[in-house]
Amino acid sequence: MTPIAKHLLSININRGRLVAFGIANLIGLTIVMLAIHFYGDIKKTLYADSNDSGDYIVISKKIGTFGQTDVSGFSAEMIDSIAAQPWALDIGPFQSSQADITATVMLPDARLSTSLFFEAVPDRFLDIHPAAFTFDKEDMTVPVILPKEYLSLYNFGYASARNLPAMSEAMLGMVQLQITVNGNGNSLTFKGRIVGFSSRINTIAVPQNFVTITNKMVGSDKPSAPSRLIVKIDPTKRHLVASFLKHYNLDTTSSGLQSQTDYILRVITIAVVVVGLIICTLSLFLLTLTIFLTLEKNRYKTRLLLQLGYSPRSIVAYYRNIIILLNSGVFVVASVILLIVDNLVLHHANEYVSIQQSSIFIPITVGFALTLMSVIFNVLSIKRSI
Repeated sequence: MTPIAKHLLSININRGRLVAFGIANLIGLTIVMLAIHFYGDIKKTLYADSNDSGDYIVISKKIGTFGQTDVSGFSAEMIDSIAAQPWALDIGPFQSSQADITATVMLPDARLSTSLFFEAVPDRFLDIHPAAFTFDKEDMTVPVILPKEYLSLYNFGYASARNLPAMSEAMLGMVQLQITVNGNGNSLTFKGRIVGFSSRINTIAVPQNFVTITNKMVGSDKPSAPSRLIVKIDPTKRHLVASFLKHYNLDTTSSGLQSQTDYILRVITIAVVVVGLIICTLSLFLLTLTIFLTLEKNRYKTRLLLQLGYSPRSIVAYYRNIIILLNSGVFVVASVILLIVDNLVLHHANEYVSIQQSSIFIPITVGFALTLMSVIFNVLSIKRSI
């Protein structure tokens, strides 16, 4: 198309409306891209401490009014059903000791004994992995992992109320235990040693082979259905867990499932994205209106150019280039703003809290998709009008 023809088509273009479209579209597109990106940052930061991008919950049967559950344990079918859920990444049973266990601490001035319960879970579900956490029948030493809550209860509850000395993890690691296992008229004695404290497993954990061996020797070698399961869940799908547990009348000790942080975060993000999309839509209609008014004012000139031998495609290409140039400029500026704001926020926020940055690719892709949709919509509208 010659410069004269371009000049004729550009005379009635309202540049003020085009600028208004650019500003409105820039605001809407920037809001959408920022909302999506910061949602990813916050989500990733919230689950930064999750081991292997996972979180862990312990599932058990709910206790009825009279202290009984519906079934003694989890059947193989129920375990398979839980493992098949989209939020379940891995699952493992709690293996309980079926013998009576007594632990004795030999102190210089006293001999303290108490009844205990031992359970075992697959090692991959432990949040600590001490080298000594294995049981050897020749050595007869049982490594024990205690919950950190037990140590806190002792130090800040029992010890402080009775003026007893507080105990550190290192001090308890030096305490020698005498563990007695009784069952079926048999009695076995082992040495015990505390090798670590777990923040994930709320039980007195011992190696699986110790539970298996003692159950065969003084308990029962018949396999029993586990009463509790530990499940590694996908943090991004934890909102699906509560409905499943409610449907099957199951319970969990994890308070994270009751948190509404995910729900609130999603609602806020969706609300902000919707506002941005509304602004983008209004700006799209403004551009469409501007193009239609321009085409209407240039109706005579368009017919004249067609009679002079210009093809409809060349006329459409002129307006299409304007639309592509304008939308591309808005997209580039919005992307630059996203990068600048992201760097500024991360720079200042990291002074107070460690922010885990998510990929910038997703909001950029969404912004590009919205820009492409705007271009296609307007180009098709122009083709139908010429």
